[in-house]
Amino acid sequence: MEEYLKKEKVCKDFHGILSSIFSYLEKEFGKTETEEILKSIYQNIYADLIDKINSKGLEELVKHLKDVFDIEGGIYEIDANNNEIIVKVDYCPAIKPAREHMAKRNKRINKNFCKYSTELFGKIIEEKTKYKFSLEYDLEKEKCTQKYWK
Repeated sequence: MEEYLKKEKVCKDFHGILSSIFSYLEKEFGKTETEEILKSIYQNIYADLIDKINSKGLEELVKHLKDVFDIEGGIYEIDANNNEIIVKVDYCPAIKPAREHMAKRNKRINKNFCKYSTELFGKIIEEKTKYKFSLEYDLEKEKCTQKYWK
């Protein structure tokens, strides 16, 4: 995943397509199964990141989050130390492009978009590392606060 982020610009339609995938999975399998499918995918996609966090600590997560937000044009602040990261996102680069992509097709962004993307990512980090995770988000305002701690 990190290699892709360092080499490529993220396609602005990507998040709209992701929203459509979330909606499809919900329709076909229900919310609980959708979460399980996505968690399984995230465990594989982020396996290298999880290994780095386990061996080197939260700084690896800080590097990853900065890479993602910088490449995608997010507006954010990260307050980090050895035991805690607080990420305040004032402009989520996933939500607005997804809304625009969906509006062109007379569709709405999946209402569980943040849950399926950011929250499940955090839960995988929590399950696979020694760190805890919490998330507060407002989909309409395109903002969130993520917290990772020992």
